[in-house]
Amino acid sequence: MHLARQAIVTRNLAKAREFTKQFVLSWYVYMFNIPVLPEMLLKTYGLPVWKKVLNDNGVRDSSPYLNINQDEVNRITLKPLGLYRQNPWNPPKVPDANGIKTPVQLIVATEDNFISENIFRDYDRFVPSLTRHNLRAKYWAHHSHADEFNRLVVQFVQGIEQTTNSRVA
Repeated sequence: MHLARQAIVTRNLAKAREFTKQFVLSWYVYMFNIPVLPEMLLKTYGLPVWKKVLNDNGVRDSSPYLNINQDEVNRITLKPLGLYRQNPWNPPKVPDANGIKTPVQLIVATEDNFISENIFRDYDRFVPSLTRHNLRAKYWAHHSHADEFNRLVVQFVQGIEQTTNSRVA
C-alpha cells in the first residue's frame, strides 16, 4: 500500500502503474480476506493448487514440499490466512528515511509471479546498510536456486561477522 500512498500524494502516474501491477499480482491476498471462501477452497482444492503453484514458481518435482497430503496442506496454509487478513487493511508504518539501522540483505527474485521487483526499488532509502542481489528466479528462489541463494546468505552473514568482529548466528 506504500506505493499507492506515494502515487496519490505525488500524482505520479508511473507509481500508480506500479501499484496497479502489484495489486494485480497480489490478487490472492485480497481473495484471502473474503470470509469463509479461502478456507473452503483450500480444504477442497488445496492439494492440487499447492502442487501447481509451487511447481510453476520454482519448486522442483523432486522437492519434499510437493510430496504431501491434503491434511498437511491444510496445516501449512490455513493458519497463515490471519496474516494475509491483517496486512492489507492495517499495513505497518512506513519507516523513516535511514530508519532501519540493522544490516539487511534483499534477494530479489526477478521472475517472481507474486511480487514485482519494483516494490523493492526504494528500500535503500529506508535501510542505509542494504545489500541487494537480483536472482533470475521465481518466487521460491530458495528452492530452485538453493546453492546460489545459500551462498548469498552465508556471504552476507560472514561479512557482518567480519565487520562487527562477532558471530551473528
